[in-house]
Amino acid sequence: MKIEVRNAPSELCRKVFTAAAGELRRFRPNQFYTDSTDAIAQLHGYVNFEEFKRGHDFRRAAIKEFLAQGAKGNDRLALLQALIDSHLFSPLNYKIYQQNLVPVETARRIIFQDIQPTGIQLASNYGVYPLFLKEQAGLSRFFGIDIDKAAVAYAQTIGAPVIEADTRQLPFFPHSLDLVISSHFLDSSYFGLVLAVKNNNWGEDFIKMRLAVMSEVYRVLRPGGWFVTQTEVTSLNDLICSWPGTIAQIMTFDFGPIKFDNLFAVQKG
Repeated sequence: MKIEVRNAPSELCRKVFTAAAGELRRFRPNQFYTDSTDAIAQLHGYVNFEEFKRGHDFRRAAIKEFLAQGAKGNDRLALLQALIDSHLFSPLNYKIYQQNLVPVETARRIIFQDIQPTGIQLASNYGVYPLFLKEQAGLSRFFGIDIDKAAVAYAQTIGAPVIEADTRQLPFFPHSLDLVISSHFLDSSYFGLVLAVKNNNWGEDFIKMRLAVMSEVYRVLRPGGWFVTQTEVTSLNDLICSWPGTIAQIMTFDFGPIKFDNLFAVQKG
């Protein structure tokens, strides 16, 4: 397997980063900041976001108390699953800050320049980034993927192109996409906590899930397509070894004094 690693020039990274940051900060549809959290809370059956968060925190504390009291058998399993769900569907997931998306948008611009790629964002929530690409960059075939029904329902009300699906079973044909983006999704601190709750060997389970997702990413990317990942504990060796065939190149991004952990792109050979 021949692997070529190259760095995007620092000066180019800084220039593109500055432009992307400005455009994302100016992309502030009112509903993201005044309506989104309350609207999603109402989809969950609450009056507003604060009530949603209080209810969530109360349930989480009650589940932990019942577990501490020594629940056994099926009752314990049900409580553990409820605790997992409370983590996966925390109200805080809906507090989206688009400045977190500036690095991946910078990578997209450097890789594709004036080309408008087809693609997806894994775990996109209610689709701030796909909507930005649709409205500001003219990408008509870029979609968000999420399993949260409430987030997907809200995305549809604001015109964000988000599809309800499991990242381990992506609803796309093989070799059909130019770009897959993952940001703050396959992080070990996130899935590690979930799997540890189940008293499993979370390290092994985390690797299995990550490889299942990456197998799907490989399947849907066309030859020459790109996977861009940010702030995720995904070793390059594991990532590359999970993809059969030759990886044409890995691109890293140097922002100079601006540091981002583990922002890189892998091209499918």
